[in-house]
Amino acid sequence: MPHRKAEVKTTDLPDDMQQFAVEVAFAAIKTGGDNQEIASFIRNEVLREFPGNWHCIVGSNFGSEVTHGKRGLIFFKLAGHGILLFRTV
Repeated sequence: MPHRKAEVKTTDLPDDMQQFAVEVAFAAIKTGGDNQEIASFIRNEVLREFPGNWHCIVGSNFGSEVTHGKRGLIFFKLAGHGILLFRTV
């Protein structure tokens, strides 16, 4: 079972959205599947709760440079996965 403690590296999301993202990511990882399936699960759950154009990248080693909407970015590590979730305008 994955460890529930997330290490948030950067974010501008409000606390409730951060908590939701981490909880959804935990559920996705616990369910299993590859990184694509985990990213899809996270994105779909976030879309149900928060409107906008959300994107999710999951992996253990990647770089990124994205433009995102205001209050629309979180990057965190959870159970060996790097998870980048962001909303575009």
